[in-house]
Amino acid sequence: MKTSSLTQISMRAAARFFGQPILLVLVSIALLAGTTRAPAATVLTFTPSQTRTSIDFENLASGASASTIGWTGSEVANVTGTSPRQPTSSLGSRVIQVDSGTTRRVITSSAQTITPAFTTSETIYFQGSINRTTSASSGARVVLRNSANANLGGFGVVDALASNNVANPFGLMTANGTWYYSSEAVAANAWYEVRLVIDLNASDITLSVGHLFVRNVTAGEADFRLVEDLSNINMGYTTDLNATQFTYWRIESFRASAQVDNLIGGVGTFAIPEPTTVAFFTLATLLGCASKARRLFR
Repeated sequence: MKTSSLTQISMRAAARFFGQPILLVLVSIALLAGTTRAPAATVLTFTPSQTRTSIDFENLASGASASTIGWTGSEVANVTGTSPRQPTSSLGSRVIQVDSGTTRRVITSSAQTITPAFTTSETIYFQGSINRTTSASSGARVVLRNSANANLGGFGVVDALASNNVANPFGLMTANGTWYYSSEAVAANAWYEVRLVIDLNASDITLSVGHLFVRNVTAGEADFRLVEDLSNINMGYTTDLNATQFTYWRIESFRASAQVDNLIGGVGTFAIPEPTTVAFFTLATLLGCASKARRLFR
């Protein structure tokens, strides 16, 4: 539908009067007016600053049980060293793989030494690399435990149809054992780095929240991205039960030839662009397009 000549003349006059197309000006004003609101969760990023504990499986011989490097559990014989499927530069030459059956295997690492110890004034992260097969039963959940074997949280690739009716989603677990699931399904035969970031609240530990970040390194994703429906999840902590007590890695629901590598724990910082910076950047972008936009009114 064409604009009438009178309308075109009116729009042209308004644009010249304001010095920019009126629509751009109005949009820019609206953006600036909205800067008092908190930025959307999608701008949340996290940068690790220090690794304080890590496990790779380079010293595990191919075909050897994970028990030979200190892992325990009645089913540890079903978890062995092997070469990674779809190897990437982020992986070594050896990973652990569970047997091809559908029985859920559980194994626990030896006690980890955290140097320096985690404190409640820090933002702590835990991550691992996970690869599932095309089987709907393939997956692995990494659980964090303290010296008393109490849960501190967890993350992973779910080995089934989750309660939200998504097959093989990402998962985030709180200290009370409740799992939350993503609306995104995890691709088969791809290596994902899955990172749980725990924002500890030193003033009130019960307000500490978790955020899940992932990247598909097989697909070439360079940066971690926030899983938006697994963000700002209350971790269920108390002064006597929280992530600073981390002692053991535990891999649960490990089945159907899933593979795991590079378990890492450390600290880092969040980065959220200032709302005014975001708004003025957007305004500058809009105004930078003004000269082109004016041509539409000539």
